[in-house]
Amino acid sequence: MQQFKFYILDTENFEEIKNKLNELKNADVLYYTRSAHINQIKKIVQEKNIAFLTNNETYAYKFDVDGLILPFQKKIKNIKQKLKDKALGILCQNRDEAMHAGEDGADFIIFYGDKVQELIPWWTELFTLPCLSLDHTNNLADFFVYKV
Repeated sequence: MQQFKFYILDTENFEEIKNKLNELKNADVLYYTRSAHINQIKKIVQEKNIAFLTNNETYAYKFDVDGLILPFQKKIKNIKQKLKDKALGILCQNRDEAMHAGEDGADFIIFYGDKVQELIPWWTELFTLPCLSLDHTNNLADFFVYKV
């Protein structure tokens, strides 16, 4: 199984951001957890052929990013319809949330919380929808996560 490289960027200092983006090697996804400079960062990242994800639903539409990451909620189907062909990752902390998110159109599942290390093996054995954890490394996950 190929693991994709998923980078998390959590700073608003633009000079620091530019330096970190120049250091990225073979990245597949960049998840930006802030709002400052989002359009400039998106342009740099997409020029490097890296998918750019945000956790801000308004900015996902306004700046035409590649995808959105949101906590589990009941309106996943509606959000996915608005996003159209953009990726939607859903943060889940248990089996029930993950299964509902997958059924409702999530493109990938992000596990978090105390049970991550047991949820990822369970998920990868039963489902084909990609998964990852933002906090724990797991060789069974589809993405290897780096914090920059």
